[in-house]
Amino acid sequence: MNILATEYSLRHKALELYVAGCKGPHCPGCHNPETWSFDQGVPFDTVTKREIETKIKDFAHMIDNIWVLGGEPIDQDRKALEELLSFLRGFRPVWLFTRYELSEVSENILCHCSYVKTGRYNEDKLVDDNVQHGVKLASSNQKIHRLNN
Repeated sequence: MNILATEYSLRHKALELYVAGCKGPHCPGCHNPETWSFDQGVPFDTVTKREIETKIKDFAHMIDNIWVLGGEPIDQDRKALEELLSFLRGFRPVWLFTRYELSEVSENILCHCSYVKTGRYNEDKLVDDNVQHGVKLASSNQKIHRLNN
């Protein structure tokens, strides 16, 4: 599993981690088509862990949550994704953003998450008022689930 990019979202007080790779079929109108290839980014290994930990600790006053997005996190190697989520959970609540439905996500993944955004982006269901847990979602079929973890 490769980490494509990290960035701070001041609006949501989150550190965002983007994983590289998304299996088709892709959502028409996807806002991150540059993340589809699995052959980009840096492998999630010890060096990447140290870099992520440094970003979290150096800007702890700015970060309330950690978001894992893509690409598609669920399309990654399951063991590597579990390792990433477990590692991140030690710092802040983890939000997982996926196009899959909650029932399609392994319990071994969900147990590390505080929130999970589910549902494919759907251009036919665009809305301006789908705000859940302070996050504006693009289409009416998308949902954020708060988990008891």
